[in-house]
Amino acid sequence: MEQPAPQGIGMAVAFDWGLTVQILLTPILTTFFGNSNAYTLPVGNPLLKNVLSFVIAWPVAIGIAFFGQSLRLGRRWTRKIQIGVIAWRLSRPASARWFATVTKAEARKRHGGAWGWMIALWAIAGGVLQTIASMR
Repeated sequence: MEQPAPQGIGMAVAFDWGLTVQILLTPILTTFFGNSNAYTLPVGNPLLKNVLSFVIAWPVAIGIAFFGQSLRLGRRWTRKIQIGVIAWRLSRPASARWFATVTKAEARKRHGGAWGWMIALWAIAGGVLQTIASMR
């Protein structure tokens, strides 16, 4: 039996992965181009400040990327968290049924291949643009 079509997964995953790109890029761009308006660390030493920004930002970014991947694979626990953050369409009944019944293999088949690459491209573009905007 074919699974009901979920709604909002693409937008939610693109949001998560775009946020990942932004968080990964911010310490890099800050290191090469100077201070960012996005955040400041209360550390006087510039080298220590750069190191701390990588140490803090990159694990957070990896966690968000993992969360987006888990959402893409239909992990039930991700749906309610993502609804609370931004993705209202995930609250629709068709999405609820899909998350309740989908297997990992079915989710990977539906949200793999070209779909995944397109979401990744949108996420990279959005993350880069948001990073540049936050640094201005």
